[in-house]
Amino acid sequence: MTRNHKDDPKNIWDRIKNTDTFQSLKTNAEKVKENYGKRTENSQKNDVTDSKKDEKSTTKNDDSQLSIAGREKEKASRAFRSEREPESERSDQESSLTPIPLSRSDKHTTHLPSRSNTLRESSESPQRDSILVKIDTVYMYLKRGLLILVLLALLFLFIGGGLGYGYFVSLLDDNYELSEEELVSEVFSVTSSSSMYYADGSKIADLRTDLRRTPIALDDIPPNFIAAVIATEDNYFYDHNGVVPKAILRAVYEQVSNTGSTGGSTITQQLVKQQLLTDETTFERKANEMALAMTLEENTSKDEILESYLNVSPFGRNNRGQNIAGIQEAAMGIFGIQPKDLSLAQAAYLAGLPKSPIDYSPYDQIGGLKEDNSQGLQRQADVLFFMLREGYITEEDYQEALDYDMSQDFLQPQPSEETRLSYVYDEVERRGRDLLIEQLIEKDEHNLKDVQADDELFNQYYEQADSQLRNSGYRIHSTIDKGIQDALQQTINENAWFIGSARNVYWQNEETGETEHMVEEGQNGSILIDNETGRVIAFVGGSDYDKNNFNNATQMRRSPASALKPLSVYGPALELGVITPASVVYDGPVRIDIPGVPIPYEPKNATGFSNRWWNAREALEISQNIPAVRIYSELYTEHDIMPFFRNSGIGPDAVPDQDFSNLSLALGGVTHGTTVEELSGAYAAIANDGVYNETHVISHIEDAQGEIIYQASDDIESTQVYSEETAYLLQDILRGVSTDGTGQASRNNLNFSLDLMSKTGTSDDTRDIWYVGSTPKITFGSWIGYRNIMDTNLLYPEFGHSSSNRNQMIWARMLNAVYAVNPEIIGAEETFSQPDSIVTTEVLSSTGMKPAAVTSPSGQTYTASGAMKTEIFHPDFVPGDTTYDFAVNATESELRRFWSSAGSNNSGNFIDRFFNRGDSDQNNSEEEEQDEETNIIEDFIDGVRQQFE
Repeated sequence: MTRNHKDDPKNIWDRIKNTDTFQSLKTNAEKVKENYGKRTENSQKNDVTDSKKDEKSTTKNDDSQLSIAGREKEKASRAFRSEREPESERSDQESSLTPIPLSRSDKHTTHLPSRSNTLRESSESPQRDSILVKIDTVYMYLKRGLLILVLLALLFLFIGGGLGYGYFVSLLDDNYELSEEELVSEVFSVTSSSSMYYADGSKIADLRTDLRRTPIALDDIPPNFIAAVIATEDNYFYDHNGVVPKAILRAVYEQVSNTGSTGGSTITQQLVKQQLLTDETTFERKANEMALAMTLEENTSKDEILESYLNVSPFGRNNRGQNIAGIQEAAMGIFGIQPKDLSLAQAAYLAGLPKSPIDYSPYDQIGGLKEDNSQGLQRQADVLFFMLREGYITEEDYQEALDYDMSQDFLQPQPSEETRLSYVYDEVERRGRDLLIEQLIEKDEHNLKDVQADDELFNQYYEQADSQLRNSGYRIHSTIDKGIQDALQQTINENAWFIGSARNVYWQNEETGETEHMVEEGQNGSILIDNETGRVIAFVGGSDYDKNNFNNATQMRRSPASALKPLSVYGPALELGVITPASVVYDGPVRIDIPGVPIPYEPKNATGFSNRWWNAREALEISQNIPAVRIYSELYTEHDIMPFFRNSGIGPDAVPDQDFSNLSLALGGVTHGTTVEELSGAYAAIANDGVYNETHVISHIEDAQGEIIYQASDDIESTQVYSEETAYLLQDILRGVSTDGTGQASRNNLNFSLDLMSKTGTSDDTRDIWYVGSTPKITFGSWIGYRNIMDTNLLYPEFGHSSSNRNQMIWARMLNAVYAVNPEIIGAEETFSQPDSIVTTEVLSSTGMKPAAVTSPSGQTYTASGAMKTEIFHPDFVPGDTTYDFAVNATESELRRFWSSAGSNNSGNFIDRFFNRGDSDQNNSEEEEQDEETNIIEDFIDGVRQQFE
């Protein structure tokens, strides 16, 4: 929203003080002062007379007697109203029961019921009532006198003194200087829908909005509802010119005294705020609201304002969980009837909703009836009292409506009619809303975790952000590349059969006793991330959106299995100097005592014990379990590795803090599990020279005026997880996974060459299969498995390939499709760059250290010599001379056996015998794939359980 021109404060003030509204305010203030002087002069003479008049103005009620407090409220309301009405009208009201028109023109009265004077004089204890009336009269005049003094003082200070002129003008925002035509157009326009876009600017879709609004004419809105709204929200609606003077002064007082805001905006002000302004509670916003309201009143009719207000005001949720606005949708969505058919009780209930729709609506955010609707019913009771106080209903009407059981009229919940569109649509919508929630929480200076822990408070922010996202005309720009997204989705659709056979699942319905059946198909979740920025280029949420719209790439959590080893073991150990790529680990039986656990932890390789001494590079390439556990058991007792996870984007939702004390973490044994996005993002940090950038789907968000309200590049910070040297050591080791290790099927199925670091992962019993690969530019992660909604389905060798190989082949086919669309985005021509600080030197193959004479604890001397190998090292952790306890976490007996055979060739070339390197498919056989499994975790848990049983 922009202004056509810009005035200086003096010109703005000249325009304001020449308006009819300002002149009216000034005249009213003078009249108030004059009337007060006259009343003060005659007050002592007429106390008794005034008391009798007040008593006579209160008529008897044959059914019930209103409370003294009720009479006080009524007399105060009528007394204040009498100051504002013409003398002729006031005398008529005091002497008869004829209807009181609210308007200055007869054209308004057709939309309102007649006011009835329902307050009657009590026949009980007239002497007591006479005394109470006298006390009430004195109190009322003292209170009014004090109020008038305050009004006059403030008027003198802020108007008469001229100080208020400049202050008020200084608060006016240039962004809201509109021509009269623009203002009317903006206020009376309906909310505009928001849109989502791909990275190239092409539209994903307009955001669906569950805000249901059906505008209707004021003539179609029943008088009892109009009366309820006016009595509740603005009982001087037809008398004021957009603002009420006392509200202005109260707002000034609250700003100066810092006592908060009591609200009290007129209907015109509320309409302006809903259509043009924000919900912030500042005097600056209030000043703009008042100025715009006065301008709107000068350029349109009361009926137009009222009609617009009743058509745009929020009314909470309907019985389908949809947001509703306007009286038409409120009546239909809550009671299932047309507005013209509303009863008094129903009209009063609906009239109370706009103040706080979330609290007062009978439905929750998914359309279910609230168990406790006491707030809404209390609000209805307040509205009925306001109507009684203002004379719109009799006390008999009031009591009848108050006693009515509203619960019988509420519609029963119904399923939503909305239709999902695509994985991309859902993800961009979800991420956009999450960002707005965070902005709202930050603006209110709340803590995100505290809000998330409070369901009611979080729901309020959720509703506000959701409405803001859908109905504010926003343009949400995503990072998704449309061409690549379409290519990936098409490839997985064509290869979904290759994931695994469809499984028939049967179970017994506990309620009906009948046998239920479903067919569960293999699923995929994949994601492509730009290493340098963290932007999500494309993803695969699943193989068939119509059958399963749950996003397997960004929302599903599963055990990452051995794919976690570089993050949980090797990366931290290399960074902290616990190991080097040449460090030697014994792959033999191991028993590790755990404090507080009655039995030791005994990890196993699925292929058995090799009883060989592996260096760290080889152990990671072929994903041996026992070396990983030995390294981790030495690592976690001396170091805190949690920061490596948290700085890589893997939070407590994936790996809780307590998991870091479990040795099973080395093999991917976690409480909750990572998403494909989280795991791939952590690998992107390794490929990006150790720097993590938060993965994101939203590039930026524009508001309806084109202003940027969110920019990812301004919000996302880079975090150094590993040093540049450690990152390169990991890159170089993980290169070997696709050339010499468990990931060869991926490289063998690519149509192009690339510098690739990667890692496989297979969880217990092949339930989850992972493959994550990175080039210097991108990281692409893939998971396959079953959703396992009603039963556990596992992946087995099928179609001539192991499940691990099938996932790698699907990974390669999808990357081939990406390459066909945009070769440059993969960075196939780029290579990982070795830092100048990396040290290259020779070490013994058998010990990973330099040749040297070694003395055992018993005093025996050995010569460490033999075959040498060239290896790369972090400059801070270059190996020195071989020591007796050179091996990571080796026992004394293991070291004695090693040194007793020091003259033999200990290192061996076992790896060539372990894998049949002549056949890339055989070297990933199902038997070898079991080396990836972490079924040792279940064995360990079962052992603990049996011990306690």
